[in-house]
Amino acid sequence: MVKLLSCITSGNPALLNHFLRHYLSIGIEEMLLIVHSKTADAPCKDMAIQLIENVGLTPSEIWIGRFNTYEKHERMNRLLRSQTGDDDWVVLADLDEFTVFPKQVDKFLAECDENGFFYIPGLLTDRIARNGALPEIQPDEPLERQFPLACRITKTLLGGWISKIAAMKGFLRFSTGHHYLSPEFRHGYYESEYPEPLEVNHYKWDSSLVSRLESRAEEFKQQDLGWYRESERFLLFLKEHGRLDPFHPRVNAVPISQMNDESVG
Repeated sequence: MVKLLSCITSGNPALLNHFLRHYLSIGIEEMLLIVHSKTADAPCKDMAIQLIENVGLTPSEIWIGRFNTYEKHERMNRLLRSQTGDDDWVVLADLDEFTVFPKQVDKFLAECDENGFFYIPGLLTDRIARNGALPEIQPDEPLERQFPLACRITKTLLGGWISKIAAMKGFLRFSTGHHYLSPEFRHGYYESEYPEPLEVNHYKWDSSLVSRLESRAEEFKQQDLGWYRESERFLLFLKEHGRLDPFHPRVNAVPISQMNDESVG
C-alpha cells in the first residue's frame, strides 16, 4: 500500500487545496496528515480540517502549540511506526512539496519493488512567479502556471538543503526535514536507492512567505536553532531587491522546460 505522510501547517489553505488534489490525482488514497496550529481557535486550523474532510479524508492528528522541528519529526515518526507496515511505501512531503512521479505512483513503486529499490531520493525545484513577485495563490489555476519559473534558491540564496526523501519503504526511518535517511539506515540501504532523484516542485514562494519566515526565524532563534539564518538571508535579499529577480545571479530562474542542474547552479 502507498501512504502519504505529512505535517501540515494550517496557515495556507489555498496551497493545501492544491496539495491534496495533486497527491490524490497521482493515485494516493491514504494520507497520514498532522495538522499543526499555534492556537486551538485559529480559523485557518478549522479551514484546513474542512478542506481535508471535503476530499473524504480525516486528519490523523491535530497538533496545537508552538512549532518545533524536532517535535514535528517525532510526531511524524510516531505515525509512521503505528500506521504503516514494513512493506508499505511512504511518500513524504511538506505542504509546499509536490513530487513528480514518472507514472501513477502505485505502478511506479511496484516497479521499484520488483527491482529491489527501497528508497527514492528527491530534489527540490523552487517554483517562482514569472516576474519574481510573491503572489497570492489562486485556488483554481494550476500552480505550474502561477509559478512557471524554476530555480534552486533554497540552495543558492538561503543556503539550505535541497535533497529530499521522495518515498521509502515503511521499515526505514528519516532524518529531520526528511532530507536523508536516519543515520542507522544510511550505510545499509543506500545501495537500494533508486538511481535518479525525482523532481519535487517547491511552491513556497507566495504572498504569505514573508510573515511565515519572520515567524519561523523568531521561533528558531528562541529554540537556539541555526536554521533561522536561512530565513534571514531571504528576508534581507527581499528587502534589498524587492522581489526574486529571475535574472539575479543568485536566483537564475529559467522556464521549467529548460531546467537542469547546470542551468540553475
